Amino acid sequence: MLSLTIGGQQLLQTLALIVGIILVVHGIWPAFFVELDMKVRRTDFRANVAGRKVRLGQPIFLKAKFNGALRDGYFTAQITNMKGEILPTTKLTYEWLPYNDTYDINTKRGLLRGSGPFKCDWSWRIPLNYMIGEYEVMIAVYDGDRRIRATKPIPFKVVRGSHD
Repeated sequence: MLSLTIGGQQLLQTLALIVGIILVVHGIWPAFFVELDMKVRRTDFRANVAGRKVRLGQPIFLKAKFNGALRDGYFTAQITNMKGEILPTTKLTYEWLPYNDTYDINTKRGLLRGSGPFKCDWSWRIPLNYMIGEYEVMIAVYDGDRRIRATKPIPFKVVRGSHD
């Protein structure tokens, strides 16, 4: 009986060590666990931006596809100025652009429910008072308040005219 207790303690210590390592790795490298979660649940996410140069007053075209299960899902994009400057439209360093056909702004809830594939193409007109320069957009799919997947930041340039 004594050896079982000692063996049980060793087992508990080993399990505690493994859990500790997982928690440390999760804190340092959370993207690994998101990717692992996606593979386990057999989901797929793809998104892109059409063109890398957008004129003031012209739309930027966004595209996203998610294959998986959602309860309150929606697509969104976040635009930031690469210099970290405040944007004139939001007075923040970013612009949040939910795809309105997938997000109810009044209830602040996503409208995608069930199993996908879910696809969307949407655009947003670059305001005339935006600064000329380098920007980036990150496209994501959310389920409630939880971000499921997101692209790496995709760079694009805001220019004055067609010859910039």
